Amino acid sequence: MAPLWRTSTRLGPGPVTVTEFAPRSSTQEVVRLNAAGVPLLSKITRKSATTLKLDPGRKLYAQVKSIAVLA
Repeated sequence: MAPLWRTSTRLGPGPVTVTEFAPRSSTQEVVRLNAAGVPLLSKITRKSATTLKLDPGRKLYAQVKSIAVLA
């Protein structure tokens, strides 16, 4: 069975590494990711950050839900 990130209809760079994260508000975090040398920023809820146990160096799979993508 293929990994979910390969079978989803969402776009994404696939494997990424968390490089840093910081609080944005009382309910959101901003996460900086590295996708094979390409930096990505993501806004996620604090609950998601806790659930994912985000720490710098953690390896994840990113999926992009693109309402707005800045180049």
